[in-house]
Amino acid sequence: MQPTGPAAADRTPAQWTSDGVPDAAAENKRLAKEGFRKAISVQTSHGVSWAMQLGSASAAAREEAAELKE
Repeated sequence: MQPTGPAAADRTPAQWTSDGVPDAAAENKRLAKEGFRKAISVQTSHGVSWAMQLGSASAAAREEAAELKE
């Protein structure tokens, strides 16, 4: 997957959810509680690739489970 644009860094939950996330206020609160540090995303030839840094390994495991549930 080749990047088709520059990487974007979001350093707050509000920045991460500013692009049309449903119920952004609740998502911001949840991510802040999980110790959101930052997220990096890049558009690729096949979609979007992203990584998120949270406050702990257990927070990351919960986020992974939430993403897979979606």
